[in-house]
Amino acid sequence: MLDTGTQARPRHHSRKETNKRKLLQTACRLFCKEGIHATGIARIIEESGVSRRTLYLHFGSKENLLKAVFEAEASI
Repeated sequence: MLDTGTQARPRHHSRKETNKRKLLQTACRLFCKEGIHATGIARIIEESGVSRRTLYLHFGSKENLLKAVFEAEASI
């Protein structure tokens, strides 16, 4: 699973980076818990607290978000 980061985040992280991290962590958790097909975009944005627009600006689609989750997990 992605590190949920209980440590305080460094001040140099922008809101953009923080929102992207929230989306990745939430998507990873929900995909693992509920399944990829059972997890909708609405649920990811609701639980992450990030807007739908922000999700699509960062990833463009659920498929791209899933790819980013796999890449993040592979790099751990």
